[in-house]
Amino acid sequence: MGIHFEWRYGLLAVALLAAISWSSSIPDLSTTESDPLLLLAQNLAHAPVFAALAFCWLRALSGALEIPGSAYGAAALATSVCAVLDEWHQSFVPGRHASVGDLLLDVAGIGAMLVIVRVTRLRADAARRSQPRMS
Repeated sequence: MGIHFEWRYGLLAVALLAAISWSSSIPDLSTTESDPLLLLAQNLAHAPVFAALAFCWLRALSGALEIPGSAYGAAALATSVCAVLDEWHQSFVPGRHASVGDLLLDVAGIGAMLVIVRVTRLRADAARRSQPRMS
């Protein structure tokens, strides 16, 4: 069972990448007077955004109900590369900079999503196996 590409989720991944790239292209116009809660929310938003991207890559690369182990690795790699490229891209935007902290938040979101999907699949499989079979 190899990796099969599901184009609909691939399109979602590309759309999400475009949105990430667009938002990363906005120069940082914040000042020292910016609301600290807003700044915190902007930084914490990295995790769910990259979690969503990881989900899109995982579904795009699995292409079936059954998700092979190789799809998890490929999704982790693809999304991590996107996170690194996003930070690199930001280093060229006026007022923005590449941040290891942001990258770590990205990776935390990626890892969390892939673990959530895997655990959910394992629980569903266990529940399905524990149900009595009808003849």
